[in-house]
Amino acid sequence: MDIDDEWLEQQLPHHITQCVVRNWSKDGNERAGVLIAGKVVHIYPPLTNYGTFHPKLMLLFYPTFCRVVISSANLVPHDWLQLVNTLYVQDFALLPSAVETPEELGDFGSTLHNFLKIMTIPEKVLAVVRSVDFSTAKVRLVPTVQGTFPVEAPHTYGIARLSKVLQTSGLQGKEMEVEYQTSSLGKITLRFMDEFYRSSRGLPVRARSKFTYEERLPPIKIVFPTENHVLNSRLGDLGAGTICFRTEYWNDLTFPRKVLHDFECVGILKGSLMHSKIALAKIAKPSNTIAASIPASGSVVSGRERNSNCVGWFYVGSSNFSESAWGTVVNKKATARYVEGLHVSMRNWELGVVYLIETEDEMHDLAAISATQRLDPSGEQSFFGPLPVPYRRPLTQYTSRDKPWFR
Repeated sequence: MDIDDEWLEQQLPHHITQCVVRNWSKDGNERAGVLIAGKVVHIYPPLTNYGTFHPKLMLLFYPTFCRVVISSANLVPHDWLQLVNTLYVQDFALLPSAVETPEELGDFGSTLHNFLKIMTIPEKVLAVVRSVDFSTAKVRLVPTVQGTFPVEAPHTYGIARLSKVLQTSGLQGKEMEVEYQTSSLGKITLRFMDEFYRSSRGLPVRARSKFTYEERLPPIKIVFPTENHVLNSRLGDLGAGTICFRTEYWNDLTFPRKVLHDFECVGILKGSLMHSKIALAKIAKPSNTIAASIPASGSVVSGRERNSNCVGWFYVGSSNFSESAWGTVVNKKATARYVEGLHVSMRNWELGVVYLIETEDEMHDLAAISATQRLDPSGEQSFFGPLPVPYRRPLTQYTSRDKPWFR
């Protein structure tokens, strides 16, 4: 999470109290803790030497409501003025008084409260969060917390949290078609893709020690710009400072090159590069595929009844398509530090939201939305369900001559 303090100061009223959570590095002689500078409280959350604090979250408190903003944009002018980013924004009314326990805030509120508490947000701020009515939340929170945590704990994170959120969606065991637009790529393995695909279908996570390369590649399309795309974009290579992929990963013989797809931004975004992180998943058309042969038995469904009409989901947030952002699932033996069983291990802090698309009408009937909101006067706006997507769909698969942008 990058912050331009001078720019941020210009965007906010000078009289308000701010609580700013910052990424930091031990190499810079910094350490976890709290630093107070006038009306600004700087929080340096727990971090190890590996990974980064990457979530982009704003809680804006007004006299009668709290505005929650979860985005992919850093607090720097380049992200807000030059690149394509995504925002989830929802306003929540305040309660007459604060609840006694975070669990009374519901799934959204208790997940948010737990996330803030782990990053060592002051109790005064947490008390205000407990006075917000989160019952009208339209999305489910998916946080990632640096560290290793039990999958079956009341609060779980990363890929295990995604799986848990989707276990009540009615999608379990159904084959999905997945697109993942990312601004940074790591060393993508078939094992990670397989685990993410299982989670995208609401199946419980599992630890796998082996993955045979004869197994079919999961139906996931990764959206990432080619070198030519970047060079011919509006800002050229000068605008691609946060578009990251390493040459050695591409040259690895096990890298699944055929999953990469290029994109074209639509409407007023044409020619721009994307710093957003978007996952789109929908039920695939019936076919004789491996997903149909994987049973959903043994899946644990908790909470509300499954919604059998759910046809897909949409993720926006800070998580790139990488193991650092989503985590890996491992088996742990009982020790002084860990309980026995499945754990999810993550290097980064992240935050995003999942929006469930409940009906076929939401997925297909988009003409009225486009006409009413005039999202793109040229008529080129792409949609996924009721939600606008910044790039044209369907995607264009890399050709044999294409190579990704490297940095």
